Amino acid sequence: MNSSDLDEEDKELDEGVQVELGFVGEQEPVLDALLLHAEPDWTKWDSGKVGGRPSWLYPFAADLPSTMELQCQGCSNPLSFLLQIYCPLDDVDDAFHRSLYVFVCRSSGCNCQGDGKAFRLQLPKENAFYAATGGATAMKFKDAEARVGFCVLCGQRATFTCSACRVAQYCSKSHQKDHRVAGGHKHTCAQCRMRHENR
Repeated sequence: MNSSDLDEEDKELDEGVQVELGFVGEQEPVLDALLLHAEPDWTKWDSGKVGGRPSWLYPFAADLPSTMELQCQGCSNPLSFLLQIYCPLDDVDDAFHRSLYVFVCRSSGCNCQGDGKAFRLQLPKENAFYAATGGATAMKFKDAEARVGFCVLCGQRATFTCSACRVAQYCSKSHQKDHRVAGGHKHTCAQCRMRHENR
């Protein structure tokens, strides 16, 4: 490669896609703040979150990743939520709201390509969930029947329910077992059942 080839390559890079680089840092918690997409005023959404549970852009949708999609291809364990980024595309009508979700396998033997996965959810400006203009104080869509159940451990779509209390929901049998033994559900299951029956 000669210097003119390098100059041409640099020019192509300069004219290419813009990249924004972000860093994880601690923030002071705001006590009355809602978590990301739970906030109806989308102008208050920050750039994302790391760890914990995902805050789905539209948790009522049937097209959230399935339990099978959120399973490690190597060991078949449920993938763990790593991070999400709110990254709307101003020049794409169908991506006025857009969030990317990254999941990884926590097993030490799983560090190959395919052991982690990324998913994208997006909505146009005019949609059934959020107001088209900022400043909204309530969500547009409130149909509780259409809401997807989520795993109490990881926040992924639930496919199992505790057979005793019928309240706690899980994405996998392994998370049901983990919650029962290490998560304390073994001791709170009867209380959950009583609260559910008294509704």
